Amino acid sequence: LAGRPAALLTHAQAPETWERPAPAPVAAPGRLRRMARSSPTTLTAGMEVKHPFFGPGRVEAVLGPRTVDVFFPRHGRKTLHLDYAKLEVI
Repeated sequence: LAGRPAALLTHAQAPETWERPAPAPVAAPGRLRRMARSSPTTLTAGMEVKHPFFGPGRVEAVLGPRTVDVFFPRHGRKTLHLDYAKLEVI
């Protein structure tokens, strides 16, 4: 820092008193605000389902009102949230 004016190297406040402004609230993107929650699950263990990527599978367990474990023969066991997984009962 040699050669720098001393005035540039001093602080108006001591670092202990520096404050960060409170973070501004962030709204969810429009597509998430508009996403409608589908009706509660009616899936039960043993039901055959189809997923757009994983293909056909069988529900192994219902873990919660919107979460299921599904076994897909080609991809193994997956835990899926029904708000995002587009499962079709077959």
